[in-house]
Amino acid sequence: MAREWHGGDACKKIADTSLTWANSSAANTERFVDLGSPESLERQPNSGLLVIVRNPSSVTELAGELRYEFDDAGTTRYATLTTFAASRANSDGQVFLVDAGLLLRGRVVLKNSTALGGSDTFPARVVVYAF
Repeated sequence: MAREWHGGDACKKIADTSLTWANSSAANTERFVDLGSPESLERQPNSGLLVIVRNPSSVTELAGELRYEFDDAGTTRYATLTTFAASRANSDGQVFLVDAGLLLRGRVVLKNSTALGGSDTFPARVVVYAF
């Protein structure tokens, strides 16, 4: 008998959205989801993230990054913490675990790896849990 863990109080959904790439989007067109801070997410700063990406496109894989937001002398910048790739046509999605112990504010960024044609628009689903 298979067991499924739903996390209970130890796991909190912090993002659930679709990101869309339009027809004829150039390669490396970025879409992102802001994740907020541990205080606004009601999670501990030494927690991790479980990122689920569902990429239905048969044309392109998605290059993913988790970026850390920081202030650089008054300018907001986003440094890459880790990278991952969501393969094309993954109807069930892929899961990525990230140790986000130092992540105070961050964002999940996805980029299409291939230029899209005139009828290649698609939405990718992104769900993020903090634990």
